[in-house]
Amino acid sequence: MKNFKHIIFFSILCSLELFTNCGENSANPIGSDTTSTTDNSSITVFDADGDGVVDADDTCAYTAEGLEVDENGCTNSQLANLSGYNYNFKDLLNPPYDGTIFISGNIITQEDTSTYDSIVYTGMASRTMYDRRDGGAWITIEPHIFSAFFRDGPNIEIQINPEFTLEEAQLEATKYAFLVGQLPIALRKDVETIWIHKGIEGYGGGNNNILVHTGMTASYEAHYTGNITEETLIHEAAHTSIDAYCYNDPDWADAVQKDDSKYISSYAKEFPNREDIAELFPLYVAIKYFPERINQEIIDNTLNTSLYRILYFDKQEYDMTLYQ
Repeated sequence: MKNFKHIIFFSILCSLELFTNCGENSANPIGSDTTSTTDNSSITVFDADGDGVVDADDTCAYTAEGLEVDENGCTNSQLANLSGYNYNFKDLLNPPYDGTIFISGNIITQEDTSTYDSIVYTGMASRTMYDRRDGGAWITIEPHIFSAFFRDGPNIEIQINPEFTLEEAQLEATKYAFLVGQLPIALRKDVETIWIHKGIEGYGGGNNNILVHTGMTASYEAHYTGNITEETLIHEAAHTSIDAYCYNDPDWADAVQKDDSKYISSYAKEFPNREDIAELFPLYVAIKYFPERINQEIIDNTLNTSLYRILYFDKQEYDMTLYQ
């Protein structure tokens, strides 16, 4: 009986030790954890991949050891993959391009759909237009006026310098109405007028307008990377319909910061608060909707410099139905 009591006592001691898990040599069955202790409780928080983001908040589990992650536990590559983008890492210290409209003339082509429907000539009337020639100036003239109609709206007034004959003006109005009709609503929604002049001067955007100098169109059409007229119109339409909604948005500033203030082009870096969006938007269109039309190097350069800005565009839910 005495031996039986000793056995019972010894069993109780063993049970207590197992229950309290005491002792310097007790093993932790979990590879990585963080324990937070207060006076009243002890809380164990698990971080399976050891990236510093607890599992409950880690969007990207099993990140390889030693890689830099964001607040969601994702590397840039993992974050891109979650959004359907794939790219190869490149440590780009300088902008990879001088200007993005010259990279490829194949992002949008003449074979792509246009929502242009028709034009109606309404006569000549006084209008104030901007003309880049001779240093650039606002001019008040009586241009040829056309109303351009699109199947998905909105309609646009096309104003053509009277240096064109009516027959020439009709051809120009039809040509550019078709090209602008290849822009989705997101890029066309704030375009109220198109100004068309002769001369070899750059296009322009802003002022609820797209400015065209037809002499420059000939240069764009003959560019060695292909006809870059449509890529240029995407750039200018971004000025008109995108810029004003983004540059003052704290989320845009945050995206630029997360991209380590890298830029896709020298032009964007030189004028970050004016050209960054317009320089990036043609490549956003390409990577998002037509990745098969550009090479992997363009994708890599864009996502290595501008991943968070690309993801910012995604979050805006732009009406890009025409490209889908």
